Amino acid sequence: MSSEIIKLKEEVQELTEVNKNLIDYIETLEKNNSMKCQGKKFHEGGKKQQSRKLRFLKNKTQCALWFCESFGLKLTSIKLQDEKGTISSLNYQESPPSISDLSCDDHSNLEKVLFLLDKFCVSDEIYHELTLVSEELPRSYLIKQLRSNLNKTYHIERTSGPCPGAMINVTATIKDHVEVLLAKKPELKGQTIKVKISGDGAKMTRSTNFMMFSLALLQDDNVMSSKSNRTIAIINGKENYETIAASLPKFFQEVNGLIESGTMLIDDTEVNLEFFSWGRFKISCHDYGWDTSKCFNFYHQNKQKRTLEDIEKLCSKKSDNYGCINPPLIKIDLDHVVPDELHLLLRITDRLLQNVIDEILERDAMLDFNKPKGQAKGVLLNEFVKDIHERGVTFNTWYKKNADGTASNILEYTSCVGAQKKLLLSELPNILPKYLFPDIADVVTSIWSEFKNCYDLITDSLLTHTSCYDVFHKAKKWIELFCSLTLHVFVYRRDHVTPYMHIMCYHVPVFIEKYGSIKQFTGQGVEKNNDDAKRMVFQKSNKWDSVKDILCTESRQWDLKNCQRQKNCYTKRNLEYWDETMKRQRKEWRQLSKPIVITADVNATVDAETCSRANYSNFTASQLRQKVREMGLNRQGLAKMKKNELINLLQC
Repeated sequence: MSSEIIKLKEEVQELTEVNKNLIDYIETLEKNNSMKCQGKKFHEGGKKQQSRKLRFLKNKTQCALWFCESFGLKLTSIKLQDEKGTISSLNYQESPPSISDLSCDDHSNLEKVLFLLDKFCVSDEIYHELTLVSEELPRSYLIKQLRSNLNKTYHIERTSGPCPGAMINVTATIKDHVEVLLAKKPELKGQTIKVKISGDGAKMTRSTNFMMFSLALLQDDNVMSSKSNRTIAIINGKENYETIAASLPKFFQEVNGLIESGTMLIDDTEVNLEFFSWGRFKISCHDYGWDTSKCFNFYHQNKQKRTLEDIEKLCSKKSDNYGCINPPLIKIDLDHVVPDELHLLLRITDRLLQNVIDEILERDAMLDFNKPKGQAKGVLLNEFVKDIHERGVTFNTWYKKNADGTASNILEYTSCVGAQKKLLLSELPNILPKYLFPDIADVVTSIWSEFKNCYDLITDSLLTHTSCYDVFHKAKKWIELFCSLTLHVFVYRRDHVTPYMHIMCYHVPVFIEKYGSIKQFTGQGVEKNNDDAKRMVFQKSNKWDSVKDILCTESRQWDLKNCQRQKNCYTKRNLEYWDETMKRQRKEWRQLSKPIVITADVNATVDAETCSRANYSNFTASQLRQKVREMGLNRQGLAKMKKNELINLLQC
């Protein structure tokens, strides 16, 4: 008897929660006009468009008539008539069998399978073929039913403006994430929850560009992962102010309302919220005469500090507006717009790498001036590219083509990602002296090494508030070292001190003093979230409504987050293997994978063969077999030959 009472109480509690969600959903529908048709009328569209509109109406009308069952009535069908008099029927008769007939264990397994299919962007066709191979897997139609049922519970609104887009309710999303965070970390109750709003452009296809807005809670341990960065709005259009302002007025109104109130009611408890913005500084600065004689907080004092009111006043001016052209869409003060350490690394290393390449080109031009016709030119640049390849970084250079297809004098090179830039910071100082002018090689090497030390200090997750002075002095010393070559080399002029260098010296220390380590504000999670969205577009979307598919997939991942498997913790015991041996093996494998180039230089061929024979002992058996096949030495029983036999075969 007691067990039945407990079971009934659980059912009542579950139904109460469902009713609460439905009431919130109805209030949301009443406040907006996004449900209205913004395109052609039903009779004006083709058969595919009509079928798509009927499916949309079928889901929405079922949600709107949810109260019918409270009267003892069950919705079976609805008939609709268009302006031409054509009648269309919406049938709600469930086709057996359905997921409602499954047991709790089977339903749980079904959710786990759907979670994995969404996580790895597995298509329905692939899963259907797998179900034909294995009878133990849930049928594909059950997966589609579960996915459809979950999608019906999500309220995804269309954005306004000419560009297609979609968004979810920001307030409800923040509330869900804060509830989970407080349940995971009870010690945060009573503290202010820090919310980061990010916006970034992501090129999806050759002709498609998405503007993606996401949120993350900075107290979350996984703030740098894509799972903790939830997409809340997507626009399929150009990345400019006009597109964003026209497409998301309601979104910005909702976000600014939350920023202004600064609180949110969660479980009858008022929770304080503090909003930040991801500072990817896309600015155009016309005055590069940075003054490094000021104290570290000089630009954040009252006389220099710029507020939102100042920016809005400057926007009304046609001149002397200091780059303030349009009023800010999100009302977040500039002291809460924290720079992103990832883009700080990328933009500064872009400048350093460009300086090195310019210097190498100058040396090559001097060496090639007296070379006879037919002799190889640009030797230093080619060797520099090879050295970067040997360190495991994909890097190439080429001359940009003109409109008529001829080569120009503008040299372009591969744009490296964050992990590759960090590797170059560690490896390049060891090889730079042989490519640079001898009189400045040591200084340029120090510029690279000192920037690495400064960046490592800035991104230290254990950095305290008092470390701001160390960061300021290191950054200031580095900029002075950078400018010390102004009179000697044309690529180290004072106007090459970029805005990100100024930010590193005069803004990053202030943010460290206020908030501690700025690693929590990194944009790595945002970039990973963009990569996941691109994967969904290519592998999981039918391309008809990609923005909605992305939001639905992320919402399902959030609802099914408990299906995530807890990964085992791996401890690196042999650090020498991870630091040295693995890099050497990968380098040897890359050398082995290179195609064999036959040259006319016999001595060079002999030297290459001697070098390769000396390295055969470091190869694995599978690598040796691959080498045998590349050399055309296929023998019967090659798969059974041992390592020594393979080496003897290659040395014959």
